[in-house]
Amino acid sequence: MRKPRRATKAKQPPDVGGKGDGPSLPAPIQPVALIEPRHERAGLALIARAIRGGWRVPPHVLDTVPQMVAAIAANSDSERERLRAAEVLIAMERANTDALSIADKCERLDGGGATERMELQPITLRPGGGGSA
Repeated sequence: MRKPRRATKAKQPPDVGGKGDGPSLPAPIQPVALIEPRHERAGLALIARAIRGGWRVPPHVLDTVPQMVAAIAANSDSERERLRAAEVLIAMERANTDALSIADKCERLDGGGATERMELQPITLRPGGGGSA
């Protein structure tokens, strides 16, 4: 049987760049899983999951992730990690393409244009067709 967890006090964020007179903004979030080489595979899996799930990611992290993943794909000693990085880069490209496609459809819809190409042609009846016996 498990012991119940104890309640702990909430910790104050560190005073980053402040004067020590109260809590300041915390340090920018770094993709910790990719900082150390031993965590590259876990970091890549997390990035792939975020892409598939459409997670909201802070902009400063979005700016650094593609370069880090590309560096892993180019420089990793492990073939497995290079392949995983390539998969993540492809998923990132697919997500960008999908987002651009949706934005294009919205723009055409707002402009009164068609969002999908469809052509209507006159209906012609063929003798002996139509499913009647």
